[in-house]
Amino acid sequence: MSVHTKSLKNNLILKIVNIFNDNNDKLILHERSHEVLKKLSVVDFVYEIIESNLLDKNFLKREWSIFDIPSLKIFENEKFDLKYNIFLPNKCHSTNNAGYMIHSHLSSVLSSYVFYGHGYHSIIFDRDVKYFNDNYAQLKIKRDFFHSKGDINIIDSYEPHLVFNVSEPTYTLVLWSDDKEDPNVSKSFFDKLINKKSSNTKTKLLRNFYVNENRIKSITDNDFMLFMNKVHNNSLIKNNYHVHAICYFIQSIGYTNFSFLEKICSDSNTPLIWKKWLDKLINKKSINYPVFKNESNFLNGSFTYDDIISIC
Repeated sequence: MSVHTKSLKNNLILKIVNIFNDNNDKLILHERSHEVLKKLSVVDFVYEIIESNLLDKNFLKREWSIFDIPSLKIFENEKFDLKYNIFLPNKCHSTNNAGYMIHSHLSSVLSSYVFYGHGYHSIIFDRDVKYFNDNYAQLKIKRDFFHSKGDINIIDSYEPHLVFNVSEPTYTLVLWSDDKEDPNVSKSFFDKLINKKSSNTKTKLLRNFYVNENRIKSITDNDFMLFMNKVHNNSLIKNNYHVHAICYFIQSIGYTNFSFLEKICSDSNTPLIWKKWLDKLINKKSINYPVFKNESNFLNGSFTYDDIISIC
């Protein structure tokens, strides 16, 4: 990697660090970061991020669950987190079907920039959700739009949103930040996002929503995990799918530093699943994207755009 590219990475990341050092409203900080975000998708920068992840032993040994979106880490500190997300078509191949359950990211604010692929249809709901008996809920649509290549979209804290199935592989650059500091959670921002516990009302924990008997029903992370563990016989780890997806990303983005990949493959500490897929890259074998089964992230199966419009 050239000195120029390393300097580019350091300079761009530093610009976002400086923006978030300002104690201002998180939405304003996100908006200030958007022009810099677009520069994080240039090819040389993406190549450096690919290599920095493959050099990270913890990344290579990570266990990916069916709930994880395949991704590459760009940068994280206490105030924000940057990464590339990889969205791939699910089993039904219909863009009318939801790709994931409706969900909010609690107190986290998210900026998403589509830099590869067609994009995806999305709905953002009002953050003021009405809850009823038996965890049924009423959602009000705030925005119904197509998140296209070149667009940046902000999802505010506690705003439920829905991503529909993509028609083709789509890559986004995402910027996360927390809307409020919580001193009672673990050190890194990413850990805060995963391990966050709300000290507010129970409704704040009901951040996942699905269609049940032509109504919207909510469920906590814990109850959803218990249900999915039972459905999948306590086998929620799907490393092959995610490693396959990331190696598809590497090939599709045009990365060809095969000597670097050979170095990673020759390391005895590199997991076999990574050697399997990196070897395909080294030998220039065409990798097709893995097809995800949409039912893995749903209760009562996937639902459609028409379902949501008829209810909300």
